[in-house]
Amino acid sequence: MATNQLTHKSDAVIGETLLTESEIQQRVKELGKQITQDFEGIATTDKPLIVLGVLKGVLFFLADLMREVDVPNEIHFIDISAAKNSSGHYQELPKDLEQAINNRHVLFVEDIVDAGLTLSYVSRILYQGNPESVSVCTLLSKEANRIMDVTIHYTGFEIEPLYVIGYGLDFNEQYRNLPYIGVLKK
Repeated sequence: MATNQLTHKSDAVIGETLLTESEIQQRVKELGKQITQDFEGIATTDKPLIVLGVLKGVLFFLADLMREVDVPNEIHFIDISAAKNSSGHYQELPKDLEQAINNRHVLFVEDIVDAGLTLSYVSRILYQGNPESVSVCTLLSKEANRIMDVTIHYTGFEIEPLYVIGYGLDFNEQYRNLPYIGVLKK
């Protein structure tokens, strides 16, 4: 089996490979090194860096990234889809996370920033928890699709406005397990 091929039906939905497994891993190492340098001496065992990801797409990227970050850290997750109340509005930050981020440095890790809606929402609720700082790291950014004014501190790759799958990104909850990022066929 070739590095960028799986034997199931992925070939039928992938138009092209946008980023290979080795390209992704190289960039993740670079991001990890940069984050380590930026938080060295700031993140301590007494006040570790709080790393936050939104389930489910960020799992692969966050796991690989944190193996490359060499400062004390705690990993937390939130599930945006589960945070909606009965009227369809998002609720506040969970109390345990609010306590964890109080006066702490937070690294919010995203798989992809498209329009910026999720990032804008999460940033707004994170600041309710009184963090010392919030930095954002995304694997993929689609600047051309941005409708919200958001700040990203660490970007893996800037991509065109394509529907991509693999490395955590899904189509109907499938293809997250691909070790590369492919473009979904129309």
